[in-house]
Amino acid sequence: MIAYNTSIISDKRNYILSYELLSQLSIKEKRYEDAIKYLQTLMNIDAQHIPSTAFFLGVSYYYLGDYDNAVTYLNQVRDAEYAYDAVRYLILIHNKQGEHTKMMDEFRFLLTEQKIDQHDFALFFDTLFYEPYRKGGASGDFSLAQEYTISM
Repeated sequence: MIAYNTSIISDKRNYILSYELLSQLSIKEKRYEDAIKYLQTLMNIDAQHIPSTAFFLGVSYYYLGDYDNAVTYLNQVRDAEYAYDAVRYLILIHNKQGEHTKMMDEFRFLLTEQKIDQHDFALFFDTLFYEPYRKGGASGDFSLAQEYTISM
């Protein structure tokens, strides 16, 4: 683990670049608590970049397992550069929390926006078909897949 020289933060509290760099380094090193601290400060001093900052806050909370805060921040990213990636994290969260209707709504959003990529197909297949098969074989609970095909 690298120790950061954070003296510039104490010298220049509104220096945006230092918070951006420290937050990204913290995320890269999986120091999500530190990243959250830097990102929250950044949100308070840089309103111009709130959507991207909210995205990285949501991601940090996701990796800490704090899904409520992750959803709060990821939902703020809808009209930004990271909007579709935010939706992908929301899909993961809703799946982990068993909120399948919300998860399917997010998949539908990606479909209607035509922003589906190969990883989305893999997650979709895994969630609807592989996991039920893995748990119960051919007689597994495929109700989510059945419900989705009916509601389309």
